[in-house]
Amino acid sequence: MQTRNHFKKRLLPLLMVTAISNGSVWANEPPSPDYAAFVEAAAYVCTGTLFDDVPATHWACGYIEEFANLGITSGCDANNYCPEDNVTRAQMAVFFVRGLEETLYNQLDGAGSGLDADLLDGQDSSYYLDWDNFVGIPADLLDGDNDTLASLSCASGQVAKWNGSAWACAADDAGSGGDITAVNAGTGLSGGGASGDVTLSADTSYLQRRVSSSCAVGSSIRAIAADGTVTCETDDNAGGDITAVIAGTGLNGGAASGDATLNVAVPLALSGVASGGILKGTNTSTGGTSYGVEGIGKNAGGYFEDSNSSGYAYVGYINEGVHALGNSWGGFFRDANDSGYAYVGSGDNGIVAYGNTTGGYFKDADGTGYAYVGYGHEGIHAEGNYWGGYFKDLNNSGYAYVGSGEDGIMAYGNGTGGYFKDLDSSGYAFVGNGDYGISAYGNTGGGYFGDLDSGIRARVGYSTYKIYGTGTVNFVQNHPENPDEVIAYTAPEGDEVATYTRGSAKLVNGEAHIALGETFKWVTNPDIGLTAHLTPIGEPCLLYLEKKSTSELVVKGSDNCSSSVAFDYIVYGLRIGFEDVTVVQKKTREARIPSMADHRKAIEAHPELARYTALSRYARMQGSTREAVKSQMVRAAALLDKIEEFDPAVHKIETPAMQE
Repeated sequence: MQTRNHFKKRLLPLLMVTAISNGSVWANEPPSPDYAAFVEAAAYVCTGTLFDDVPATHWACGYIEEFANLGITSGCDANNYCPEDNVTRAQMAVFFVRGLEETLYNQLDGAGSGLDADLLDGQDSSYYLDWDNFVGIPADLLDGDNDTLASLSCASGQVAKWNGSAWACAADDAGSGGDITAVNAGTGLSGGGASGDVTLSADTSYLQRRVSSSCAVGSSIRAIAADGTVTCETDDNAGGDITAVIAGTGLNGGAASGDATLNVAVPLALSGVASGGILKGTNTSTGGTSYGVEGIGKNAGGYFEDSNSSGYAYVGYINEGVHALGNSWGGFFRDANDSGYAYVGSGDNGIVAYGNTTGGYFKDADGTGYAYVGYGHEGIHAEGNYWGGYFKDLNNSGYAYVGSGEDGIMAYGNGTGGYFKDLDSSGYAFVGNGDYGISAYGNTGGGYFGDLDSGIRARVGYSTYKIYGTGTVNFVQNHPENPDEVIAYTAPEGDEVATYTRGSAKLVNGEAHIALGETFKWVTNPDIGLTAHLTPIGEPCLLYLEKKSTSELVVKGSDNCSSSVAFDYIVYGLRIGFEDVTVVQKKTREARIPSMADHRKAIEAHPELARYTALSRYARMQGSTREAVKSQMVRAAALLDKIEEFDPAVHKIETPAMQE
């Protein structure tokens, strides 16, 4: 809060100018006692070095130097002030306007609107030095006791908590848990420890043990000990002579003497108990066409069924190679070492496949197209000479090319080119939907976009915001005079959702009734937030508002204005319905200043572009250089350090999945 003496100091330049305009000369007419007391309370330090003709011993030295420091005067020439010279009416006008701007424009509200009555509410500034005159202060902060944590000391296992009226120590809610004191290696393991990082390793000398002994001819291993030694037992076979060859199930022939021949019975019917299978066929031929089993039939080449009829398969069935059905799945395939296996016709899935490298691998005969399914972190990894993948529905109403030329996906459909949805249906998007490129919807936002290099991010269709993000809103157009450049303008930003309208008018017999744009009243709050600014054209004139509303301004001029003076006006308002939009919000993710590396690189590559930056423009206003002004921006640098500028080498852009 500014002190009363601060206001005296800032009002003094205006009073000094007022005194000059009324014809007073302090050197000839000493100020009144009250005025002298006011001046004494607002005294300024004098250096005596600013003007050659104003030494430190001059009675007005402090005021003259402050007059110059505030930018109200620069002296009568480069080194002198000419304190005894008369002031012309023209000089007085310059002093007065600069003094008015310093006191009311810059020092009281800083927004160029003059003294804001809502800030003082008709009270002297000392009124606001007393806590009792503020509203909304909790009673606990006005009761006179100590509401800080400075004197609070809590025991181990306690934390400071607010009990409704004061801070007090209370038990920590964290669970007691327990501590692991050591990790010991058990059977088949090695390593462990009682502190630091602990590692356990498999004891290969234990896990990789092999049989270390054998049995003699005529005996077999019956048991293997932990150390690899074996227990042997004599074989039960005592030897003997074959007396006959008898045809068993599925065979005919045989004999009791001479050469015996067995033939497979037709039709072949086999039954029995064997874990490896009832029938096995091996073809060791290395030439021509070789089959382990070859079957030909009118309906199918082969038919297989389990004993309870819960699964069966036709092989060489009509136009199908294999036609298989089962209660759990149609088919199950697995390689010999269990590193890859697949279920076919499993539940609601056509194929469910697993493998150490990939779930599935497909390739055409000439190797021009191939695809991995369930490959690493990728669902499908496909490559081809024309495109990675091609998808089409049965009636040709929708089809898509994936990895086609320079395009990631080219999709077409009667309803939409593409449709994407998450598993719980909380977010979905149509691509190529009617006349829209993308139509996207979600519980949090319609879309989320980010730049990995600059760190800028933006939500589209989020809460009450069309666009919500860390960058700026710009439009860009071609430079009309330099075909190698473009111009980028940035939208103004503020702490409210504002509306505005503007125009030009003139007084008629000293008065103007201005009907504002007819749409302005439809979007602007009529009760709060309405401000208007007037600028006379062609002559100095004091204009004022007799009346303002969202539909009309009534403007009048003072006696020093001609009755038909022209002027410009601009009216700002608060958008209706957006009065409670929160400016300060709880952080859900980092919102750093986007990286300015691109702009710095552009200036480094094309130094002539630096003159178009805001920093250069303000430096020219001050008659200085970019470097000099930037070195003086100590407070700005401190503020930027608190907010942080995004550095892609240090920071990582946060996606919705990382935060929500």
